[in-house]
Amino acid sequence: MAISVGNGGYSGKRLHVSASQEPHRVQLVEEQLAYAVQNPPIKVITANGTSSASTSVTLPANALVDEYLVKVQAARAGYTEAKLAGEVRQSSSSPLEVVIDFGAMVTVSGIRIPYIVTDYSAHAWLGSKFDLLNDVSRVLKSRPADARYGSDSDVPVVYSFAQEIRTERLLLIFPDSISFATVQDKLELSLPDLPSDLAITLNGGVPVWQYAGMVQPGVASELGEEQWSDNAVLLVSLTSPLQALAGDATRSDSIPLTIELTSKTSGYLDIDRYSHSLRLLHRQSFNSESDLNFDYVMEGKLAIALDSPGTGQAKPPLLGVQLKLSADFPLQRALPPLGAAANGICELVLGNGKAACVRLDDIDPLVQISGIRIPLSTPSTRAEARVVLWRGKDEAPTEAIEAGVSAPQSWSGEDEQWLSFDFAEPIESSDADVFWAAIMVERGEVSWALAAANNSGHYPVRLGAPSGPWRALPAIFASDTSLGLVAGRLHVLGFAAETKPLAPLQLSLNTNSTPIELTPTKDGVSVQLLLDNPNGSSVTSAELTIISRALGNLAVSEVDVITKEITV
Repeated sequence: MAISVGNGGYSGKRLHVSASQEPHRVQLVEEQLAYAVQNPPIKVITANGTSSASTSVTLPANALVDEYLVKVQAARAGYTEAKLAGEVRQSSSSPLEVVIDFGAMVTVSGIRIPYIVTDYSAHAWLGSKFDLLNDVSRVLKSRPADARYGSDSDVPVVYSFAQEIRTERLLLIFPDSISFATVQDKLELSLPDLPSDLAITLNGGVPVWQYAGMVQPGVASELGEEQWSDNAVLLVSLTSPLQALAGDATRSDSIPLTIELTSKTSGYLDIDRYSHSLRLLHRQSFNSESDLNFDYVMEGKLAIALDSPGTGQAKPPLLGVQLKLSADFPLQRALPPLGAAANGICELVLGNGKAACVRLDDIDPLVQISGIRIPLSTPSTRAEARVVLWRGKDEAPTEAIEAGVSAPQSWSGEDEQWLSFDFAEPIESSDADVFWAAIMVERGEVSWALAAANNSGHYPVRLGAPSGPWRALPAIFASDTSLGLVAGRLHVLGFAAETKPLAPLQLSLNTNSTPIELTPTKDGVSVQLLLDNPNGSSVTSAELTIISRALGNLAVSEVDVITKEITV
């Protein structure tokens, strides 16, 4: 018989099928050619199946990677070139027998090749041999026209199998008119399975992300990191592995990266950068030195000026700083860690039977008081004083503590000096205690400059004889006068509870930032501080403040300014 196909497929060309062929083959030819006439394809499905896809990007070596998402698509392929799906080899030349070895179980539903073949066969692998008794091939399904192809002989022809087969190897037997070179180069396979057992690698290394099993497309079109979309797209975070690659503040170059997606089963694979959020690190130097060593001979403050790199408009906004701090501080702490500045108005002259005392406020973290540090000066050739600890009420001290008498300090000089008055043994303290420290001058005269009181009226001062009683300062220093309340200046030395340790350091970035507490170690502790509103920051310089409640040497290293990523 002869069947003519009109304007749906082959420009009037006729396909002759011998009536001696099996009846089912003739029927299939009729069915498939009728389908081609009724449903004329207008475009060839691209052979887009592959077992890997990649994209190339660069990453600044000094980047802090906050987020890095790639978009992965792993869908069913239109067709896959046989040479990409497995090993293609020739097992016989007459007739031409071609074996495709997939190396794993693969579902195959048909082939495509730019030849009209009326007699070929396809056989599955049984584990030790091919199933030559069962031919799953079918004849011509359709041969669509496509402007990309130069002639009809270049247009691929679809041969669907009678049924899908799942096999490790596929045997195709072609007539002698087709060469192995043509099959090896042109043969394409219909692999209906979705990609499975996915992995992502960076520059050919070990997988940094894996997905076990077959991809399961969802029902929603929205993209996310938890579920595949309806067109088999998933967002994958590479934040952690990229953080490990970058973050070197001493480098200004970029790291080239090949991000590769692989699949155990061939399919349509694609991977591309979706979104990222980066900050950049810049190592600071101080007089050509990258490290700082600071000796806290007493509690106090270290200020470090920070600046964004570059000049003028090219300077990126500063977001924060990260640094490493190393120290081995003793357990003794000082509260408050910073001494209040003298107000320049009130200065007490003590000695010759006149003493003064100050209430110890804001010392709740301390469970033991080991000493008092007070700023004193003397107009005398030499002065000598000691501090006595009293218990009392909020208004005044009431009872001297016998064990709370410090060793005497002797000194000279009109310049103010912060003097330490240590007790022989620490004095136990509790929240219920109200302590006062009295300055007893035993030789000469001393001056104690006072400070303006804070809004809470802390560290009030009382006057009296060395043994009391104690009275308030003159009314001219009341809160409603022009001079206002005054406060004593001192540091209370002591120890915090082991169960509630008090960190020796307090760090802040600019005056408006919230301080953080830090306990450094000998080996060093890294810390990061950000401006209060880093995303809206437009500043290009800042001041890092490190306040110490302890004495000792502090090593500051690896000071890295954090800036926004900008494109110049």
